[in-house]
Amino acid sequence: MTDKGAVYALAALKRKRADLAGEIDNIGNRMADMITELAHLDASIKLFEQPMSRSRSSRRHFEFPTTGRSAARCKAG
Repeated sequence: MTDKGAVYALAALKRKRADLAGEIDNIGNRMADMITELAHLDASIKLFEQPMSRSRSSRRHFEFPTTGRSAARCKAG
């Protein structure tokens, strides 16, 4: 290979390396953005799940104490 050929080959290799490094950097940035977006989605999901779990716990059936009296008699007085 001539000196001129080596110069072109070296330039092509450096350009290819720069392209790959830039692509890796872009992928890393995109991945960081996706991780942030995922965290926001998780937080949003939790916000919507909380009222459902609260409403379920507030709808618990009240049970009268077992004193031998029926529920109808307890309500009546």
